[in-house]
Amino acid sequence: MRSLLLGLALAAALSACASSHPTPAATPAAPQATTAGATATTGVKARPNRNVLLGEDLVPAGSTVGDAIQRLRPELLTPRRVSDRGEMVGPSLVLDDAGRSMEALWAMSSDRVAFVRYFPATEAQARFGTSGPVLYVVTKEHKPAIPLPR
Repeated sequence: MRSLLLGLALAAALSACASSHPTPAATPAAPQATTAGATATTGVKARPNRNVLLGEDLVPAGSTVGDAIQRLRPELLTPRRVSDRGEMVGPSLVLDDAGRSMEALWAMSSDRVAFVRYFPATEAQARFGTSGPVLYVVTKEHKPAIPLPR
């Protein structure tokens, strides 16, 4: 009799816990963000990826890529601490899958760019073999090794 009462009490407790959380079927699926930044089902803006700038965002922000990044995401151009010794390292530039000088950002028209993506030092080392962060810039006429971010 005692084990029957204990079993009923346990079943009641589990039932109470289960009813306080919706079942997966009752929870709406997370909407998929489109490349334009709006969600497909609600039209509400998705949270932007702070490490990515699309070409359509760059053009109104500045005539050159460097000006646009400086205006929209100045932190992407700021040197970061990347080593145990506290070294400050600015980002390297990879343009259309080839290394370039950062000055190239201020020589390139922003309307030529498909997207810019910032890779923190750890990701950049794995992808590009660099010791610091990377700004990966892909022009509209180039087919990138890394696909357009979504």
